[in-house]
Amino acid sequence: MKKCLAVIVLLWVLGMAWITWVGTRTDLRKVDCIVVLGARALADGSPGPSLQARCQRGVELWRQRWAPILLFTGGRGQSGTVEGQVGLRYALAQGVPATALHYEGSSHNTRQNFLYASQVMRIHQWHSCLLVTDPFHEPRALALAQQFGLEAYPAPTFTGPAWRNWGTWGLYTVRESLSWVKYWSGQ
Repeated sequence: MKKCLAVIVLLWVLGMAWITWVGTRTDLRKVDCIVVLGARALADGSPGPSLQARCQRGVELWRQRWAPILLFTGGRGQSGTVEGQVGLRYALAQGVPATALHYEGSSHNTRQNFLYASQVMRIHQWHSCLLVTDPFHEPRALALAQQFGLEAYPAPTFTGPAWRNWGTWGLYTVRESLSWVKYWSGQ
């Protein structure tokens, strides 16, 4: 029993190390669009801390001309605001022209982010994207992007709350390791 528990703990620690290693990789290249994954938006229509960090990273990459289009994802959250719309408004306020902005506002989880983002991308014949999310979230997001047939490259943000200290990094990485269980079970 102790050996079994030790193996489980070792596998979990290795999994967290892998999430961190893969999640901190950045592979910038010219692509068709930049996909910014949704996160909590506030009731007043402003982005929560994670969403703001993701939006800012997307705008920075757009300004650096890695892609001509920003595509924000995320549906109506608990606050009542649509995350994709909040991202779009954030980019507009940062000077990105409306012609460079798209969003999907129907998704409620990472799998749906890619379901709906892939539909938008196919309509516009976009095949490749930079994928902006938090480092802990990047590995699973890349796996889902691939599952939906997207050519996605990691472009994580390191300014969100999940990356500020070891405590929040640990909390979010533990939570994400549990999300992998759900991903592998196909739900």
